[in-house]
Order: sequence, then C-alpha cells, then structure tokens
Amino acid sequence: MSKGILDQLNLRPNERRLLVAVLLVTFVVVNLWFVVPHFKDWGELKIKMAEEKNKLIRYQNAIAKVPELQQQLNALSEDGVNSGVIGGEDQAVQLQTTIKTEARKAGLKMSVSPRGSTVTSSSSTNQFFTEKRVVTDIANAEPKQLVDFLYSLGTGESMIRVENMDLQRAPLKMQLRAKLFFVAKYQKSSDAESN
Repeated sequence: MSKGILDQLNLRPNERRLLVAVLLVTFVVVNLWFVVPHFKDWGELKIKMAEEKNKLIRYQNAIAKVPELQQQLNALSEDGVNSGVIGGEDQAVQLQTTIKTEARKAGLKMSVSPRGSTVTSSSSTNQFFTEKRVVTDIANAEPKQLVDFLYSLGTGESMIRVENMDLQRAPLKMQLRAKLFFVAKYQKSSDAESN
C-alpha cells in the first residue's frame, strides 16, 4: 500500500492538522492577494471588446460609403467647374473690390494693392483652392470703424481673412493707422487643375 504525502513526512496528527491549516491559509491569502483583484478584468475585457466591435462596425459602414461619397465629390467638382469659378486674373480684382466695398460700408478710406502673384498650396487639403494676397493701408481710422470693417469681412461668405496686421496710433490721438495683409482662398478653375 502506498503512503500519502503526509504519511511520508512522518508527522503526528496535530502536526498534520497544523500543516494542512497553514497550507489552507496560504492558499486563501495567495488567492486574495493575486486572483481576487482580477475578477473585474473579465467584465472590463467584455466592455472593451464591445466597444471595439462597435468601432469596427462604424469603420466598415464608413468604408462602404466611399463610392457614394466619391460620386458626390465628383458631382460637386463638376458643379464648381460649371458654376463659373472665378479665373485667376479676376480673383485679385474681386478680392480688391470686396475689400473696398466693405471698407466703404464701414466708412474707411484705404488704398489697396495686390501683393505678389498667386500662391498655391501644395498640401492635399487645399488641392482645390488657390490663395491671393492683398495689402491695404488705412489712415486715420476710428477704432470702431476698423473693427466693423474686419467683422463684416469675417462674417460674410467670402473666404477673406487677415493674415497680418500692423497698427499704429495716428497723429490724432483717437485714430489709428493700419496696414492689413489679407489672404483669400478661391476655388481653382478647371484649367488650373489640368496643369
């Protein structure tokens, strides 16, 4: 007859009970220390798996819409080409006209001069647009007039923004002199896209 592990240790009955109690307490402590804190991990893992599954479904739906979006982009591109996109030479004239019109509405007197040639962006986000820059000089402007002028340019449908502004106090204490550097974005014409 084979002897058990406890029989091989030649322990008395009290020593056996003590050894079993120590092993049982050690087992419980190890489980409490290392196993029990990770009970919630399975629930967290299930939540993460569900989130990732939802993300995968959203991505697959977005990928499925690519052909439809490409058709819409092509249709909008054709509409832009056929809707009389402003040509390169007319863009600078339109920019100057828009700035002068808004300045007159605000009661400002200014001189407008085109600055440089067309600057095209090489980044992929601006592949459909070209930029024009214009410098304006304003002498003896009331601060309210200047603010109204800049506000009206920013709230209109034009894509004109102030790139740089140099303000100085005019000889009259409550007036300003300003040199404004404007940038406007225009949709590229089909001729520019083919080049």
